[in-house]
Amino acid sequence: MTTAISPAMTKALNTYYRNVRTYLACPRQEVDQLIAQSRRLAEDYILNHPGLDFSDVVDFLGPPKDLANSFLEIMDPSMIRAYHKKRKRTRCVLIVFVIAALALFAWYVHYSMSFRADGNVTHEITTVIYDDSSDPLLPVIPIK
Repeated sequence: MTTAISPAMTKALNTYYRNVRTYLACPRQEVDQLIAQSRRLAEDYILNHPGLDFSDVVDFLGPPKDLANSFLEIMDPSMIRAYHKKRKRTRCVLIVFVIAALALFAWYVHYSMSFRADGNVTHEITTVIYDDSSDPLLPVIPIK
């Protein structure tokens, strides 16, 4: 009674499990274990009931959101809280980093533009003429 699962069914199941992942707010390792468990259950169901289509499998497993909620109900609440706390902390650090980078960029733009803001550039040439008749190589320029 062992039959292979069709490529179309495999593709549909992969899409289904991607949707389940979006509803699972828990550590990735736990998500992978739960998805693997569910995948084995679905494959066994498909192999034991030949001729099923994807809607029959969804009827068996339930919609992605319901399956994810059932997984979250059996998980340890302290692990889920710790995951949310770590995720929130990571987001806060990322936001602070982005704000600091933007502030540094704004300061750099202001600093670099402050040198260009003053459009009055003065240029002065000073010519020094020595009247020294002792050096024959220096030309004597009469002062008027």
